[in-house]
Amino acid sequence: MNLEKRIYIYYFGLCLSSITFRNLNNLSVSFKVYVYKFPEEYMAKFVANIMNETMSNENFRKVLATNKFSQLVVMALQPGENIGMEVHTDVDQFIRIEQGTGQAILDGEVSNISDDFAVVIPAGTEHDIINTSDTKLMKLYTIYSPAEHPDGVVFRTKAEAEAAHHA
Repeated sequence: MNLEKRIYIYYFGLCLSSITFRNLNNLSVSFKVYVYKFPEEYMAKFVANIMNETMSNENFRKVLATNKFSQLVVMALQPGENIGMEVHTDVDQFIRIEQGTGQAILDGEVSNISDDFAVVIPAGTEHDIINTSDTKLMKLYTIYSPAEHPDGVVFRTKAEAEAAHHA
Protein backbone atom coordinates (compact mmCIF):
# COMPACT_ATOMS: atom_id res chain seq x y z
CA MET A 1 0.00 0.00 0.00
CA ASN A 2 1.50 3.33 -1.06
CA LEU A 3 0.13 6.11 1.13
CA GLU A 4 1.17 9.72 1.04
CA LYS A 5 0.53 12.32 3.71
CA ARG A 6 1.69 15.94 3.59
CA ILE A 7 1.94 18.05 6.73
CA TYR A 8 2.36 21.81 6.62
CA ILE A 9 3.87 23.74 9.51
CA TYR A 10 2.66 27.33 9.89
CA TYR A 11 3.99 30.16 12.02
CA PHE A 12 1.97 33.38 12.13
CA GLY A 13 0.26 32.46 8.87
CA LEU A 14 3.45 31.56 7.03
CA CYS A 15 4.11 28.10 5.70
CA LEU A 16 7.52 27.39 7.18
CA SER A 17 7.79 23.78 6.20
CA SER A 18 6.20 21.00 4.26
CA ILE A 19 6.78 17.40 5.27
CA THR A 20 5.76 14.56 2.96
CA PHE A 21 5.48 11.02 4.25
CA ARG A 22 5.50 8.42 1.47
CA ASN A 23 5.28 4.67 1.56
CA LEU A 24 4.60 4.38 5.26
CA ASN A 25 6.00 0.83 5.24
CA ASN A 26 9.51 2.21 4.68
CA LEU A 27 8.89 5.61 6.31
CA SER A 28 10.73 7.61 3.67
CA VAL A 29 10.40 11.31 4.47
CA SER A 30 10.99 14.49 2.51
CA PHE A 31 11.31 17.79 4.34
CA LYS A 32 11.41 21.37 3.09
CA VAL A 33 11.92 24.45 5.22
CA TYR A 34 10.98 27.95 4.14
CA VAL A 35 11.94 30.95 6.22
CA TYR A 36 11.07 34.38 4.96
CA LYS A 37 9.77 37.73 6.10
CA PHE A 38 6.02 38.32 5.97
CA PRO A 39 5.61 40.39 2.76
CA GLU A 40 4.44 43.99 3.19
CA GLU A 41 1.75 43.48 0.53
CA TYR A 42 -0.01 41.07 2.90
CA MET A 43 -0.20 43.64 5.68
CA ALA A 44 -3.84 44.39 4.87
CA LYS A 45 -5.48 47.48 6.19
CA PHE A 46 -9.24 47.04 6.29
CA VAL A 47 -11.96 49.52 7.17
CA ALA A 48 -15.60 48.62 6.53
CA ASN A 49 -18.94 48.21 8.23
CA ILE A 50 -18.49 44.63 9.45
CA MET A 51 -22.23 44.08 9.89
CA ASN A 52 -22.85 45.05 6.24
CA GLU A 53 -19.95 42.87 5.07
CA THR A 54 -21.27 39.93 7.08
CA MET A 55 -24.93 40.33 6.14
CA SER A 56 -24.23 40.76 2.40
CA ASN A 57 -21.98 37.69 2.25
CA GLU A 58 -23.59 34.62 0.62
CA ASN A 59 -20.42 32.47 0.53
CA PHE A 60 -19.56 29.70 2.97
CA ARG A 61 -16.26 31.45 3.68
CA LYS A 62 -14.77 34.73 2.47
CA VAL A 63 -11.46 36.07 3.79
CA LEU A 64 -11.62 39.87 4.05
CA ALA A 65 -8.19 40.67 5.51
CA THR A 66 -5.05 38.77 6.46
CA ASN A 67 -2.15 40.14 8.46
CA LYS A 68 0.89 38.81 10.23
CA PHE A 69 -0.97 38.11 13.48
CA SER A 70 -4.68 37.99 12.55
CA GLN A 71 -7.28 37.29 9.92
CA LEU A 72 -10.86 38.49 9.39
CA VAL A 73 -13.34 36.11 7.73
CA VAL A 74 -17.10 36.29 7.04
CA MET A 75 -19.20 33.14 6.69
CA ALA A 76 -22.73 32.11 5.73
CA LEU A 77 -23.98 28.71 6.90
CA GLN A 78 -26.91 27.16 5.05
CA PRO A 79 -29.90 25.87 7.07
CA GLY A 80 -28.73 22.74 8.92
CA GLU A 81 -25.09 23.27 7.88
CA ASN A 82 -22.13 23.31 10.26
CA ILE A 83 -18.58 24.57 10.03
CA GLY A 84 -17.26 21.11 10.86
CA MET A 85 -15.69 19.83 14.06
CA GLU A 86 -12.10 21.10 14.13
CA VAL A 87 -9.17 22.02 16.35
CA HIS A 88 -6.74 24.88 15.68
CA THR A 89 -3.68 23.94 17.72
CA ASP A 90 -1.96 27.33 17.49
CA VAL A 91 -4.82 29.67 16.63
CA ASP A 92 -7.25 31.49 18.91
CA GLN A 93 -10.61 32.27 17.32
CA PHE A 94 -13.38 34.79 18.00
CA ILE A 95 -16.81 34.35 16.37
CA ARG A 96 -19.72 36.79 16.38
CA ILE A 97 -23.16 35.71 15.18
CA GLU A 98 -24.85 38.55 13.27
CA GLN A 99 -27.90 36.54 12.20
CA GLY A 100 -29.26 33.10 12.92
CA THR A 101 -29.81 30.48 15.55
CA GLY A 102 -27.61 27.55 16.28
CA GLN A 103 -25.25 25.78 18.59
CA ALA A 104 -21.63 26.27 19.54
CA ILE A 105 -19.87 23.08 20.63
CA LEU A 106 -16.63 23.64 22.56
CA ASP A 107 -14.85 20.52 23.83
CA GLY A 108 -18.19 18.67 23.86
CA GLU A 109 -20.10 21.39 25.73
CA VAL A 110 -23.13 22.60 23.73
CA SER A 111 -24.38 26.20 24.00
CA ASN A 112 -27.31 27.73 22.14
CA ILE A 113 -26.35 30.83 20.15
CA SER A 114 -28.24 33.47 18.16
CA ASP A 115 -28.00 37.07 16.92
CA ASP A 116 -25.32 39.14 18.70
CA PHE A 117 -23.69 36.14 20.47
CA ALA A 118 -19.92 35.93 20.70
CA VAL A 119 -17.92 32.72 20.96
CA VAL A 120 -14.27 32.75 22.07
CA ILE A 121 -12.33 29.60 21.18
CA PRO A 122 -8.86 29.18 22.71
CA ALA A 123 -6.22 27.32 20.69
CA GLY A 124 -6.47 23.56 21.16
CA THR A 125 -10.26 23.55 21.70
CA GLU A 126 -12.29 21.09 19.64
CA HIS A 127 -15.19 23.12 18.27
CA ASP A 128 -18.04 23.40 15.80
CA ILE A 129 -20.73 25.95 14.96
CA ILE A 130 -24.06 24.57 13.72
CA ASN A 131 -26.91 26.45 12.05
CA THR A 132 -29.99 24.79 13.58
CA SER A 133 -32.52 26.73 11.47
CA ASP A 134 -34.50 24.85 8.84
CA THR A 135 -35.02 27.96 6.70
CA LYS A 136 -32.56 30.80 7.40
CA LEU A 137 -28.88 31.36 6.77
CA MET A 138 -26.57 31.92 9.73
CA LYS A 139 -24.32 34.93 9.13
CA LEU A 140 -21.16 35.34 11.20
CA TYR A 141 -17.71 36.82 11.20
CA THR A 142 -14.64 35.36 12.79
CA ILE A 143 -11.19 36.59 13.72
CA TYR A 144 -8.30 34.12 13.75
CA SER A 145 -5.10 34.99 15.54
CA PRO A 146 -2.79 34.19 13.83
CA ALA A 147 -4.25 33.76 10.30
CA GLU A 148 -5.75 30.37 9.40
CA HIS A 149 -6.69 30.57 5.67
CA PRO A 150 -4.92 31.82 2.51
CA ASP A 151 -5.36 35.57 2.02
CA GLY A 152 -8.31 36.52 -0.19
CA VAL A 153 -9.74 33.00 -0.38
CA VAL A 154 -13.46 32.62 -1.16
CA PHE A 155 -15.25 29.29 -0.91
CA ARG A 156 -18.84 29.43 -2.15
CA THR A 157 -19.71 26.18 -0.40
CA LYS A 158 -18.57 24.03 2.50
CA ALA A 159 -17.68 21.29 -0.02
CA GLU A 160 -15.22 23.64 -1.77
CA ALA A 161 -13.66 24.59 1.57
CA GLU A 162 -13.27 20.95 2.63
CA ALA A 163 -11.80 19.95 -0.75
CA ALA A 164 -9.18 22.69 -0.49
CA HIS A 165 -8.40 21.79 3.13
CA HIS A 166 -7.80 18.13 2.27
CA ALA A 167 -5.83 18.80 -0.95
